[in-house]
Amino acid sequence: MKKEKINPNHHMGQQTGYTMIDGVYHIAPTYTEQFDKMRDKELGIQIIVNTTTSYFAGELAKVAETKRLVWKQLQEDIGLDPLVNWEYSNGTVTKLTQEPKKEV
Repeated sequence: MKKEKINPNHHMGQQTGYTMIDGVYHIAPTYTEQFDKMRDKELGIQIIVNTTTSYFAGELAKVAETKRLVWKQLQEDIGLDPLVNWEYSNGTVTKLTQEPKKEV
């Protein structure tokens, strides 16, 4: 009986076989399936995060614009100085003061 030629690029790991071609490992399907599942899950999560982030960034921009318009209307209505920083809290508007820095 003549011995069959064995693929010189095929090797065995501890549990699965792999092929080495030009320094690239071609791994067993058991691993490729796991990597594919992880990649698909990761891409799905990334799509959800990107979509959610994009949506809420748009919503925050709308809120910021509305807030700017309300402050402008209030300043014009009751004569608030637009160069002063004002703060709204529970139905009141007060001048926002900055406390001096304390030396450490």
